[in-house]
Amino acid sequence: FAEILLIYAEARIQNAGYDALVQSALNQLRDRVGMPNVPATLTGKQAALDLVANERRIEMAGEGVRALDLSRYEDAYWQKAMNNMNITMPDGDITITTKWSDRMRLRPIPQTAIDRNPILATDQNPGY
Repeated sequence: FAEILLIYAEARIQNAGYDALVQSALNQLRDRVGMPNVPATLTGKQAALDLVANERRIEMAGEGVRALDLSRYEDAYWQKAMNNMNITMPDGDITITTKWSDRMRLRPIPQTAIDRNPILATDQNPGY
């Protein structure tokens, strides 16, 4: 149900803007876990979409949909979400710091698909 509310909120913002119906949908998610309500006003459509993207990131953590969400967001979101992020070990040691690359938005064409259709071998995504 949480994903339905998030999808609704994003679609409503795209079509009608950030309004009381969007706030109500997002507050339903937050109320059940004791979080404060979302802001009553936001400056601009993009700020509202950014709020929903962050709510999706939090609400859907561990659900296996983050990669799908990232693939449909624009490059600016990727740069903000993926650039200079520290990946740490459980003991707190930083192992790597991610750097944004356009290649990160692409996935390789699976070898099994290329084996079935050799024409795809020349169409492999850049960097793979």
